[in-house]
Amino acid sequence: MRKWLLLCGLVLAISCGRDDTLLRGERTMADIRDGVLTTDNGLTYHIAEDETSTEWKSWNRTFITCDILRQRSDKAFDIRLTEAHSVLRKEVVAEGAIPDETLGDDPIQITSGWVSGGYINLLLRVVFRPEDEPHLINLVRLPDASGTTVRFRLRHNSHGDYYGAPGVEPPLSFGIAYVSFPVPSDLPEADGADGTQVEIRYRWHLTDGNGNLLPETEEKSLTGRIPR
Repeated sequence: MRKWLLLCGLVLAISCGRDDTLLRGERTMADIRDGVLTTDNGLTYHIAEDETSTEWKSWNRTFITCDILRQRSDKAFDIRLTEAHSVLRKEVVAEGAIPDETLGDDPIQITSGWVSGGYINLLLRVVFRPEDEPHLINLVRLPDASGTTVRFRLRHNSHGDYYGAPGVEPPLSFGIAYVSFPVPSDLPEADGADGTQVEIRYRWHLTDGNGNLLPETEEKSLTGRIPR
């Protein structure tokens, strides 16, 4: 069972390269509005230099790598954007709100998870074929079975595009996806100083002795705490 990271920290290093770089190597989640980034820890980033080839201005959330060039104020900076990944932002849904056949329950892997900026953030891995229909991903809140743990299930509808489905054979293509789900506002009071205990269940493939995927799957879960 994986340990869940609770907070997304900054990864910063003093630059010893270009004179115009104050800090280099930050990686963070951020919301996008009018071409300006607001990071999950409340900083404002203005793009002074863009080295990416992505259409990030059309997104509403992103995971970026950047260099900080200049400081405008206490919490505002000019940056050099070196990498940007689109982040899917979706609301948590209640069990029964969406039909099961729409949600699907195909294999999907959570490679890491953390809480920042009021979001449950997940880095996911899936098997895919680029020519097929886009996959659907949802986080379903399960009925509370106890007063101590809030349980979710990650649901994935690949439209039949998963290893083990008819016609899907190795070699396989893997894709990653960043997804952010706003933390529900009605979570129960924290049961400890570290926050509310949560569990996210999902289904992923078994592996052989060499680490290769098998068509068979098993239930997995990610656990941790949401600070309150």
